[in-house]
Amino acid sequence: MNTTASNDGNSKDYLENSSLLNDNGHAVASNFVGKSAANPPLYADPLSPPTVGSSPIASSPVGSEGNPLDQLPPLALPDPVGWWPLAPGWWFVGLMALALTAILLRFVYRYRQSKKLQRAAVTEAKSLYHHYQSTHDGLQYLLQTNQLLRRFCLQQFPALNCASINGTQWLERLDQLAKKTLFQSTAGQQLIDIYQPNPSIDIEILHPLILKWLHGVNLKQEKHMLASTKGTDPSIDSTFLQQRSAHD
Repeated sequence: MNTTASNDGNSKDYLENSSLLNDNGHAVASNFVGKSAANPPLYADPLSPPTVGSSPIASSPVGSEGNPLDQLPPLALPDPVGWWPLAPGWWFVGLMALALTAILLRFVYRYRQSKKLQRAAVTEAKSLYHHYQSTHDGLQYLLQTNQLLRRFCLQQFPALNCASINGTQWLERLDQLAKKTLFQSTAGQQLIDIYQPNPSIDIEILHPLILKWLHGVNLKQEKHMLASTKGTDPSIDSTFLQQRSAHD
């Protein structure tokens, strides 16, 4: 009789544990194993997947399928914008730059040409002075220096007719071109003493004036003189100067 009751109690515990096992998985299995120490645990490995009922929970490693956006095809980017052909604005800028460069080069060329003649005249004046120091011939120095200044004026200021004026008018013209009173002074008037019978010449004073004039002469004074005289000065060929200005 007692044996039968004991068996009924064990059966009841077994049924209760079995019903809990079906509902709660690991927790019920642990209770069951705790009461039956002789049996090994249902899931001894802690990394084993849990089960719901009789089916293990399906698990998939994180990121095994990747980002869904990675499955999209790559973007079709447009081709980079090339520098050729140039836009119309750049063509305009380029043409303007070429025009300005041509004007600048022409200006520099004419300036250097005018300065080239000026430098050559200075070099020749110094050579005449060195020759005078070896010969001490003052009249020859005055003659050659006058010729040098006239040649320079004829080439640099062809409209001024420097070959047709003499005496004090020639000295006045030189001072007009330099815009300074150099040759109308007492020392500068020695330049025309070549026409005097017994000239008193001090080349050591006259030569610095000649160099000062050559260095300081205004190369554009020809146009200013034409504008100031307005054709009233017969020694200035206004027609020639107008033609030269139009050509320039």
